[in-house]
Amino acid sequence: CQKYCNPALFPDLQTDDGTGWWFNTSIAEQTNVWLGSYHAMVREMTSVRFNFFLDEMIRLRNIDLVEKL
Repeated sequence: CQKYCNPALFPDLQTDDGTGWWFNTSIAEQTNVWLGSYHAMVREMTSVRFNFFLDEMIRLRNIDLVEKL
């Protein structure tokens, strides 16, 4: 995970002075919990079905969240 998910590799996530982060870890945790709710449904899917299913679920969730703004 450190190889691909290290926030230090993405300077755009840092504040202009380099002392803080623009990354909302609270939202990331909430999103992980939401994604985890699909675990039982997707664990037996092939990679193509898995990717399609999650793409659609994320797309629908984004539509719902934007409507609530």
